[in-house]
Amino acid sequence: MKLSPVIPFAVLTLLAAGPVARAEKSFNFEQSRASSSDDWCRDSEGSRDREHFCEVRTMTMAAPSMLAVETSNGSIAVTGSARRDITMQVKVVAQADTSSEAKSIVADVTILTEGGHVQAEGPKVSGRRGWWVSYRIESPTRQDVDLGTSNGSVTLTGLAGTLRADTSNGSVHATDLSGDVKLSTSNGSLQVVLGGSAWSGAGLDATTSNGSLRVEMPRDYSAHLDARTGNGSLNIDRPVTITGRMGRELVTDLGKGGAPLRLRTSNSSLKITQR
Repeated sequence: MKLSPVIPFAVLTLLAAGPVARAEKSFNFEQSRASSSDDWCRDSEGSRDREHFCEVRTMTMAAPSMLAVETSNGSIAVTGSARRDITMQVKVVAQADTSSEAKSIVADVTILTEGGHVQAEGPKVSGRRGWWVSYRIESPTRQDVDLGTSNGSVTLTGLAGTLRADTSNGSVHATDLSGDVKLSTSNGSLQVVLGGSAWSGAGLDATTSNGSLRVEMPRDYSAHLDARTGNGSLNIDRPVTITGRMGRELVTDLGKGGAPLRLRTSNSSLKITQR
């Protein structure tokens, strides 16, 4: 099917069946504990037929070259700010048959920060006993990060640098990022909000296998767009120029062109909107 070279201001719909630098090895950090009545703790999830205990710890450390945060069953959120160090709120939650047992499990969980790699270590549990950790982090705006979780959401806001975020079973949210950015989720939605007039840096690579992908951008945003979907719809509500035949992909320059925006979804919709 031949399409006109320029699509007017309307909605276009396609229906389709380097080594990491090592940081210093030592960190000076302060740790304090908040009560389990903290608002964040009220949002804790878990089995209703078990007792839970939640604790929020606050940690501050020097900013490493690469901040790597890893958790299995919790969320990670990193926000860029004017600060020069890194501050973390760490929510540690445990479940067990009794509240005292859950509290004991939380007390045995330690947060490690060696070499800028943040992770939790705790007791081995099975059956009706379990624990998990989530992170809320403020860092310098220019901060390289590598974030990974198996069952939880990942959020990045106002960051510039080499940015990596991956989750197996959860959503990814990214707002006002720049640099060399790669975002992925296997079973969850992915939402990207772009700011400014063009992407600054090497580009964006956003991929989801079983979830929707939504990108919001300013009206006159410039970039090289490479958007593809396997089994879903592709929608864009801004004018684009197309040469040749379009199937399940859209490759074109937006505005003046520029850094690549590589968008991929396998089994859901891909939507690009103006804001």
